[in-house]
Amino acid sequence: MRRIKRLLNAPLRLRTSRGFGVHSPFAFSFILNVLKQRYSFYSYKNQVKRTKVARRHAGTVPASSVQHLVFRICNRFRPAVVFEIGHSCGLEAMAVIDSSTACKVMSYDHRPASPLFEHVTAHCRDRITIEPNFSSSVEEYNRLTTESTPMVMVNCAENIDTDRDFILSLLRRDGVAVFTNIKRDSVTSGLWEEVNDRLESHGMTFTNDRFGVIVGLSHLPRQRYKLWL
Repeated sequence: MRRIKRLLNAPLRLRTSRGFGVHSPFAFSFILNVLKQRYSFYSYKNQVKRTKVARRHAGTVPASSVQHLVFRICNRFRPAVVFEIGHSCGLEAMAVIDSSTACKVMSYDHRPASPLFEHVTAHCRDRITIEPNFSSSVEEYNRLTTESTPMVMVNCAENIDTDRDFILSLLRRDGVAVFTNIKRDSVTSGLWEEVNDRLESHGMTFTNDRFGVIVGLSHLPRQRYKLWL
């Protein structure tokens, strides 16, 4: 049923992705100049190379296009530190690092980082910290981002209630939430729906049902855009 619905609304998503019917200046610019940006950036070649290396060690890794999206979003908002939920294979964290020589990643997961994560992020481990405790890492993250845009990247959610409250608190601080794996992980999918349902007063959501981003800037009206990414 979900696949049929996705196919039926494909023309509308494609139209919105080209900016048609988008009346918000911010949304129009964000869709065309960030989410749908097709110019090549300096980091893309490295991201493609990392993907090929990762696929030799793991069957399923994030596509290069996902890493490009993460890179462009970080490049747009310039966060000082990104909080990552779920280590994944390290490709997403490296896409964040690619966006700025000053940007860092706090990667939280109750599980130890995989050998693939360690390998992919090896030469940037001075900018990526592994966080095994959620509450203490959240407290530290809030302290580190008092004067910069807070951003959370969800690769693999663990607890919908605690993750939801943390993400909503960042969005209420004009933060940004990026979800890289909505379709393949049921907990992450549930968290995505919960955050969108609870964020009522402001903020814009952009998604293709696999990847999603919520921009919580307080001056933006609450709007949702279905896109073809």
